[in-house]
Amino acid sequence: VLSGCLRRIHLRFFDMSADFMEEEFVHVISKDLPRLLRTTKVKLVVIDSIAAVYRTDFGNQIAKRSEGLFQAASILKTLSEKHCCPIVVTNQVSDLITTGGGQQSDFETRKMYGRMSRGRTVIPALGLSWSACVTTRIMLTRTSSLSTSAGLRNLHPVFS
Repeated sequence: VLSGCLRRIHLRFFDMSADFMEEEFVHVISKDLPRLLRTTKVKLVVIDSIAAVYRTDFGNQIAKRSEGLFQAASILKTLSEKHCCPIVVTNQVSDLITTGGGQQSDFETRKMYGRMSRGRTVIPALGLSWSACVTTRIMLTRTSSLSTSAGLRNLHPVFS
């Protein structure tokens, strides 16, 4: 039974050190994924993690990163609608670093994005650009637990 289930799971890995990771990712979601969706009865697509592609090596080219995120989001939304297949995309989080003194911008950032995870305020790693692209945001948090080192995990709907 397990081998039958595993045969229905398709994996695609990326070389995280490659300079062309974004180009490879766009190729996969614009060429390979549509082909798979046309020829196979896919019930769910999971991309883990979009931040791995767009969080690295853009330096001061934030506009280029945003453009790439918008392009990827557009492709994924179109595929999801066309093939009636949900696409779940994970993002990473970063600790919220405040500028100190509880300034208004820190408060607004915390209010808009901040969620608590293991006693720290965290924000989505890809920030405003990616948040404008998603239709539903669910945050998985982990709380410290005295009874287990793993802690408790909770799902929190942020918006839908």
